[in-house]
Amino acid sequence: MLDTGIDSVSLMQRVCLILLLVVLVLCYPVISMIHLPAINGIVTLRAISSCNYYAAIPISRNVGKHKFSVKMLKKPCKMAIGYSFSQDDNERKKYMTPSYTSEGKYISMGGAGFVYPMTKQTGGTYKEGDTVEVAVDFITSVISFSVNNREITRVDFPSNIAQVYPSVSSEPGEIEIELKYEVGKI
Repeated sequence: MLDTGIDSVSLMQRVCLILLLVVLVLCYPVISMIHLPAINGIVTLRAISSCNYYAAIPISRNVGKHKFSVKMLKKPCKMAIGYSFSQDDNERKKYMTPSYTSEGKYISMGGAGFVYPMTKQTGGTYKEGDTVEVAVDFITSVISFSVNNREITRVDFPSNIAQVYPSVSSEPGEIEIELKYEVGKI
């Protein structure tokens, strides 16, 4: 195998971001669902209907721990942030709150502080300017939510879940977020 000195994961992430940008420029306003980029950075998402943006590549149980944070640079509409568990691509496209029909397919926290699908009120909220961090620990089967470095709540999830998709749901509108992913840390 030829060693080019280029990290293949980093190269793949860059290619995904370039493709995402091309899709956004060429297909807006036709598209209503896209994948979150797999790299850290600022992203503008334009939703023409309520939808869920999710990572194209799932986070596997073998990573042990994973977290991602979303800084709300521009948040004019309702949002939910969490992890989708569904293996069905069509199910992952659905807004993560508040239909309660997707029991067992996601865990998310909306800006008003509700954790779904449990409809658990956390007492914590987030708004424009805040940073929301969502962490999954496959070892203890717990997902935790923090706002501005303050843990809001912890939620158990089924231990048989093999992989999760970092997800951001949005009602119609344009949001701008800064994404940051970290593997192996919580």
